[in-house]
Formats: sequence, structure tokens, C-alpha cells
Amino acid sequence: MAFLRMFRPTKKGTFSSYWLKHEAERWGGRNGMRHYVSNGALLLAALLLRLTVEPHRRPSPNAMIGLSKRDVRKFTG
Repeated sequence: MAFLRMFRPTKKGTFSSYWLKHEAERWGGRNGMRHYVSNGALLLAALLLRLTVEPHRRPSPNAMIGLSKRDVRKFTG
């Protein structure tokens, strides 16, 4: 949840939950937190934060999470 809170929410899904989980893992490892995040945990965190969560391609366990592209690109370089 701490990772997702760093970015402004959007009304449309912009990033794959699977890609975001890997970014959250890298961030967590660099900041003394867990360096493993399951896709389900990331999705649950997004839902609890009331972020936009839209279905990805079907069938898929992934979803599109609504976060500011500008914010995320600043973070990921």
C-alpha cells in the first residue's frame, strides 16, 4: 500500500498489476521492506486504496491499475 500511495490515482487503468508488483518488489527491497509482493496482494492493496482496477486481457489474473503515468515514469526513470 505504501508503494501505491506514492502515485496520484487516475480514473482509467494505466499500468498492469503484474508490472507494478515487480516495481513494488524493487522499491520494497531498497527500503528495508519485503522484496516479494504477490499479484493478489498488489490488487488487494489497490482495491483497499480505492484505486481504479480494471480487467486486463481475459483470461488473466492481472488487472490494470489507475495511476498517474507521469508520477510512475518519474519513479521508474
